[in-house]
Amino acid sequence: MQAEAAAAAAAIEAAEARCAAAEAGEATARAAATEASREVEEMELAAERAEGARSTAEAQAAALLAQAPAQVRAVEEQVEASAEAARLVAVTAREEVEGARAESRLAARQAADATEAAEAAVAAREQGAESAARAVAAAREEVAQSAAEALASEAKAEQAAVDCEAAQAAQAAQATAALAKLDQAAADREAMQAEVAVAAATVEAA
Repeated sequence: MQAEAAAAAAAIEAAEARCAAAEAGEATARAAATEASREVEEMELAAERAEGARSTAEAQAAALLAQAPAQVRAVEEQVEASAEAARLVAVTAREEVEGARAESRLAARQAADATEAAEAAVAAREQGAESAARAVAAAREEVAQSAAEALASEAKAEQAAVDCEAAQAAQAAQATAALAKLDQAAADREAMQAEVAVAAATVEAA
């Protein structure tokens, strides 16, 4: 009887040990399930954040791509405006040169007329030497003045031509600078497109 009681007690202890082990395994399984559920939630949150980042990147990319054509058009308009300004300056300078040349021709004609008047005065010397001498002096003075005016007109024409060339050079420099801005805008647009591609690749990788 004692042996049977001992065997029964041992069987009970073994059963209790198995129950304890089963309970421990169940607790471990529950903990593992809880951890797995937490990891799933974290993965879902990470996926939501990645989706939000992708949407934000796409919106930013769309905004940047929408702004790029406007920037390029602004630079093109600036180049066109600079070219038009250069054309107007050149036209104005040519008109000034033509005006100076006309003044020079007029002064030359006036000088020729004065010379003819002086010759006429010399021819009239027989009628009065004194008055003829005064007329010759006045004519010579007028000739000298006309010649000086002609030289001044020629100098003005040359200066106008120099100013025209300087203005054209300045406008050409502005046009070159504007073209450089256009190239920079195109480079910026390519850089923005590269950034968009990198952002999209980062989102896809996430």
